[in-house]
Amino acid sequence: MVAAGSKAIRQLIERYRPAYQICGHIHESWGEDLIGMTRCFNVAAVKEGRAALLDLATGQLTRLNLE
Repeated sequence: MVAAGSKAIRQLIERYRPAYQICGHIHESWGEDLIGMTRCFNVAAVKEGRAALLDLATGQLTRLNLE
């Protein structure tokens, strides 16, 4: 996900360094990536039949195919 998405959101992540960044919708980068130590999750592109569940207690991402 590092190469796609909002530059402003990336700047916020780099500045505040949250543990997680969670988004849905961007089609170019579905899944998980890192920006520094921040785990970035793009959890949905439902129109394309993709979604994911993120367990915040464990940090485990489960990818779902809805087709």
